[in-house]
Amino acid sequence: MSANRTPGGSDSANAFTRWRRKRLAKQARGWVVRLDAGGDDARRDRAFAAWLARPGAEAAFVGAAGLWLEIDRAALSDRVEAARLLRWKPRPVPAAGKRAAGLALAASIAALAWWGPGMWIALSADVKTGAFETRRIALDDGSAIVLASNSAVDIQYRKGERRVRLLEGEAAFSVARDPARPFVVAAGGGETRALGTRFLTAFRGGGVTVTGVHHRIRVTADGGARELGPGEAVHYGRFSAPGTIAADHYAGGWQRGLVIVENRSLADIAAELARYSDRPIWVLGAARSRAFSGTFRIADPVAGLRAAARTARLRVTELPGMVLVTAR
Repeated sequence: MSANRTPGGSDSANAFTRWRRKRLAKQARGWVVRLDAGGDDARRDRAFAAWLARPGAEAAFVGAAGLWLEIDRAALSDRVEAARLLRWKPRPVPAAGKRAAGLALAASIAALAWWGPGMWIALSADVKTGAFETRRIALDDGSAIVLASNSAVDIQYRKGERRVRLLEGEAAFSVARDPARPFVVAAGGGETRALGTRFLTAFRGGGVTVTGVHHRIRVTADGGARELGPGEAVHYGRFSAPGTIAADHYAGGWQRGLVIVENRSLADIAAELARYSDRPIWVLGAARSRAFSGTFRIADPVAGLRAAARTARLRVTELPGMVLVTAR
């Protein structure tokens, strides 16, 4: 004899499951916003750890954080395209054409989502590296470029000038001397000019850092100019002139497969290591300001974080879609 089933019992259970899933998703979005704000808040971090232990919370947080990271990365281009769509005023169309117009609009929106900064860089670049790749490019004049991971260059050699556009990422340049054809690296609205020298250029997060390695270079941006010698560095933005900064003497460590840091905050270190990881790395609460010195292997940056955790009273939690670092 089969057991009696309560009418509507299955529907009620499904409704409760859906409600609970939505509630967790909402809470997860709230936690992403709170944690992204940074700062030292031990009480917040304990509350987050307790919430994360709930059934289903970890999956909800991974999903919310992944969406947040995608929005953050594409915010500027999406805002521009949205403004363009809002300015566009469609003309009235006959009823018979409304369905076709709707399909065309849907296709246009899909195309806008597909066409982002990454696609523009891919189409413009002569050489582009992936997440775990470095590449050496030998140029026909005897110069050479070494590209770091997630970097791209457009090479434009002309009769009176050797020009390279660094579209994103980081590169080391070794320049063959040719006074008749200056060597110029353009990045982020500025230029670095050299005759025969070696230097590093990093273009990430909208800003450009140039570090002199051998001989002298001249950096110009937004109407300002600085001349650099070995071991000197400047930084500039798209709308700011070059300003002198303390040179990171380990900046070229990636050419040897290493990230070398000295007395840098863990938040800064994680941001650099994330470039070599297949998962985003989040440093939460008091751990963000912890100063640390050490060497990390690009091939396995999370292993370096785990080693640091054993000596610096940190906790490294590996989730399916990210790595979390918190203070113990």
